[in-house]
Amino acid sequence: MSIDSLKSHEKKSFSTDPVELNKSNLVGAWIYTDAAKPNAQDKLAGLAVRVYQGGQRFAEFANPSTLLREKVE
Repeated sequence: MSIDSLKSHEKKSFSTDPVELNKSNLVGAWIYTDAAKPNAQDKLAGLAVRVYQGGQRFAEFANPSTLLREKVE
């Protein structure tokens, strides 16, 4: 995603694409053949933001900070 250039100490708000979180539950005595848990749900682990200018990264933030190790697609 790209946003317009920021002036020094300027704040900017923007929206991203929504993220869909899913939940599933097996009922009765059913089980998954791969031994997956019968009650499963997605969760949002955190947020990571990397800021680039002129193709070079100059700032980044993540909560938790371990997200910065993740590969960006």
